[in-house]
Amino acid sequence: RIPSEKLNIPNHLPLADPGFSLPGEINILLGADCHYELLTQGLIKLGKNMLVLQNTHLGWVVAGRVHSSNSLSDHYSTSIHLSYEPQEHHNLDSLLTKFWNIEEIPQKSPSSLEEEYAENIFVSTSTILQNGSFQVDLPLKTPSENLKLGDSFSIAKKRFFYPRKALYKRLKIILCVQAIHR
Repeated sequence: RIPSEKLNIPNHLPLADPGFSLPGEINILLGADCHYELLTQGLIKLGKNMLVLQNTHLGWVVAGRVHSSNSLSDHYSTSIHLSYEPQEHHNLDSLLTKFWNIEEIPQKSPSSLEEEYAENIFVSTSTILQNGSFQVDLPLKTPSENLKLGDSFSIAKKRFFYPRKALYKRLKIILCVQAIHR
């Protein structure tokens, strides 16, 4: 419990959470993406290294350091408290449920034989080279997969030399046109 009577908060300010000094459940968690959308004009500093009151669309919020007198040592805590009661409670519940489902760490699904095979190849063959790059063997579906490439080498060779052939044809045409105009 925070002794709110000792915090010198002006009585005329409508607080977003009048019971901010009492321990309780968290009503809502706000992300930074909507935090600044809630802020409005109005900032009251209660002193150096003391609380700050910020006006929001939901009421005034209290933030900053609070000296805890019930501790043997000088203990400070920084907190911000906000409470919001929406008109439709089920809507908030469904939003929070969706949030926690998205944030939940997915359970590892059982790996297929191909995935296990690929992971074993990765673990057994990955090395760090002297230049700092990594070398990892690629998992092929069968050991003889590299023999099943077919006629891809000759096709690749033709595609590699095609621009060269096209350039020679254009060069011949240019030379013929120049010879005609001489």
